[in-house]
This record gives sequence, structure tokens and C-alpha cells, in this order.
Amino acid sequence: MYFEVNNKRVFASTGGKPFDNNKPAIIFLHGSGLDHTFWGLHSRFFAFRNYAVLVPDLPGHTNSEGPELKSIEAMADWLSDVVEALDLDNISVVAHSQGCLTALEFASRYGEKVRSVSFIASGLATPVNSALPLQCSGGNMAPALRAVLSMTYSMISSLLIAWAIACRTGS
Repeated sequence: MYFEVNNKRVFASTGGKPFDNNKPAIIFLHGSGLDHTFWGLHSRFFAFRNYAVLVPDLPGHTNSEGPELKSIEAMADWLSDVVEALDLDNISVVAHSQGCLTALEFASRYGEKVRSVSFIASGLATPVNSALPLQCSGGNMAPALRAVLSMTYSMISSLLIAWAIACRTGS
């Protein structure tokens, strides 16, 4: 479904059922660089069990108008604007990775709107292997590839994304 927040068009998946803000609401938040598709099966599970499910694409991600938000605080404020735009109250927030930081900030600022918060794959800090962005700029990818090959599959995908972004932006 599409709706407006701060004069920008926002897309959110509803788990395959029409969104009804009179039902208990669950908002699923994706991590950095992801979108609503991350939560496809989870959102359907709850939507078909009589919950109002909302899985928004953050601004600048896939189907939502940008620009991308530059801080966790801005994302939490934007989420509050989403909740207000859809007249939601007493919501449960389920979040992944960077979405966990957004959910934590949202709950700390707007606790009166929150029933519960659940974190999936969260952490206090999410370091990026320093070999990846440093080596790509010099054209020598061998050390970066060795570093990646020594890691688990789940770490590889995250680091490759970070490496590709760093190489593209030169940072």
C-alpha cells in the first residue's frame, strides 16, 4: 500500500491482507540497504492471524520516495510520523539489524505509542572489516578477498555490500 508521510510517498507491505488500524498493529523495520521483502514470510504469518501488519520501505529504499534519512534519530522521528499518519497506537515493533537501532530510538522517544519491541540480529556495534574499503581504492583486492573468505556466509554478504558501497563512493 502507498500513503503519504511528510509530503513523500511511502510504500509498505501489509502481509497480503488489507491494512486495518483497528487491529493490533505490528511494524517490521528492515536493516540498512534492505526493504520490505526481507520480512515477506514473517509479515504474512501475522497478517493471516488477524494483526494489522506494516512493513515500510524507509525513505529512499526501493518503493518509497527519498531522500534517504541520514541518522537513526531521523529514522525514529520518521517512524513516529508514519504511526501518526496511519493513526496507530499500542504497536509492536519488530526490527532487524540497523532497524533495531531505529526501533530502540523510537521506543525511547515515543514510548507511549509502543506495546513491545523485538530485535532480530542486533548488536551494540556493527563494525565493517577495515580491509575491505581500504584495499578496494588501491586496486589490490586480494587482501579483501582473503578477509572475506575467512568469514561465515552471513558476514560475507554484509561485508560485500559495505565494500561495494565504499568502492563506489570512494570512502
